[in-house]
Formats: sequence, structure tokens, C-alpha cells
Amino acid sequence: MIAGVRTPERTGAETLCIALADGKDREEIYRIRHDVYAQELQQHPPSASTRLSDSLDATNVYLVATLGRKVAGFVSVTPRACQVTPLTNTLPATRSPS
Repeated sequence: MIAGVRTPERTGAETLCIALADGKDREEIYRIRHDVYAQELQQHPPSASTRLSDSLDATNVYLVATLGRKVAGFVSVTPRACQVTPLTNTLPATRSPS
């Protein structure tokens, strides 16, 4: 996939597209995150704005999968230079990933 170009894959009657999230996609992602983490799992307090974002969203890159016009899933990637605490610094030396 070329950055910013939606790549369609056929899945039955609908087309699955995977692309870099644009501003509209990000707003939908923040609403989905609120539904899951604030409403369903109650890991965050509900917000009147019905959206959940954090400080990493300014630097995160989102890949979004859509079926038709509906978000089917997404993944957040934090660039290495922006990571707060690398995983290897939080695990004991004997459990460090190889």
C-alpha cells in the first residue's frame, strides 16, 4: 500500500479498505474508543463529548480498516521517537523480550 491510498480487498459483497486514517476516520476512532473503554469496559470516565483521545494521538499514526463506509477496525502505531517508556524498561531483565 502507498501511504494515503486506500487499498481495496474483496470480502463478499463489500470492499475492505485499509488506509492511513484521515481526520474523519480519527474522529470515528475516538468515538469507538470511548464506547469501548469508557462505556463498555469502564476503564475511563464517560465524556460528554463521547470521544476518547490521549496525548499520544498527536503523534500516533492510525491505520483504519473500513467495510463500505463503516470502520471495521483500526490500529494505532506510536513512532519509536515518541514512545513514553519502552517495554524493555518496564519488564524485569529475566523477562525482557528477545
